[in-house]
Amino acid sequence: MPEVAVAILGLSRIGTSVGLALKAHNQRPNTKNQFKITGYSGRSEHVKTAQKLSAIDQTASQIHEAVRGRDIVVMALPYAEVEAAYQMIARDLRPGVVVLDFSPLKVGPLKWAAKHLGKDAHVVGATPLLNPVHLFEPLDAPDKASADLFQNGTVLLMPGVTCIPEAIELGQDFASIVGARTQFIDPAEHDATLAATELLPNLLGLAYYLSVSGATGWGDVQRATNPSFGALTHAMFDTHPDDFVSALRDDRQALVTAIDGVLNALRQLRTALASDDRDALEAATTAAAETYEAWYNKRFHWKFDASDAKPPEAPSIMGMFLGNTLANRLRGKRGEDDGK
Repeated sequence: MPEVAVAILGLSRIGTSVGLALKAHNQRPNTKNQFKITGYSGRSEHVKTAQKLSAIDQTASQIHEAVRGRDIVVMALPYAEVEAAYQMIARDLRPGVVVLDFSPLKVGPLKWAAKHLGKDAHVVGATPLLNPVHLFEPLDAPDKASADLFQNGTVLLMPGVTCIPEAIELGQDFASIVGARTQFIDPAEHDATLAATELLPNLLGLAYYLSVSGATGWGDVQRATNPSFGALTHAMFDTHPDDFVSALRDDRQALVTAIDGVLNALRQLRTALASDDRDALEAATTAAAETYEAWYNKRFHWKFDASDAKPPEAPSIMGMFLGNTLANRLRGKRGEDDGK
């Protein structure tokens, strides 16, 4: 049974969940591949949690050691560390390696990869849209990782401009193995969308926290906090300020547009509250409740249009590559196509 060597760089919720999903795949009957997983994180507590969860087989203390000789590299590092990571691992990546970049934004990381990596490294941007049963669990921490985090979800794929077709197909196979569908999207479109659905909620949490924590009475208010407060402000807990600022700045144009839309909605709601306009408030909340329910049902069942389908069965990660250069490299072989 072919063994596929995987390095996971970054062991927060996403990276640790990838490890758990691959480990679950290893235990399935008649599986076509076995994944051996090396984990790396600059945060020792994340490494310890991933080890405790058995999400990884071994660890590396240095990032370049983690990727050396690996077939697949999962980039799930904090955003502010990604470009430096590409610089540090470039020399140690094996020819034919496929890098799946799970960074929250894609335009910048794909450019950094193209700048620092050689032509024999194939980078595919990947953003998981998670299992709907986890929709209301926002905390990004390794102890919140789960083997089913990607099940019945979708992985958005964005190949680098020089990425070969076989590497793209491997990215699709990888998504299938962790239980997800795949969908291709342009990196710029991806970042504009994620500004509205990921960065803006966190920015609103920041604005809210700055407002309430700086107001008179915070000493009493902070005692009356519950999950609603935690869900809105979780980025203050699970995201380092450097990563937060880097992502906000890199996606600032799309964010400004999204902020304008929210400000307009807040002004309307403020006007209705200030004038005690019950009709306006009921109209807004009723309309939102109806469209929210419609969205939730579509998202839960992934039925946005007629073309949506169930995730495919997990294939062999190298099933379509037998005999070609990439497969040989993944198996540590060199053939005539390698010029050796």
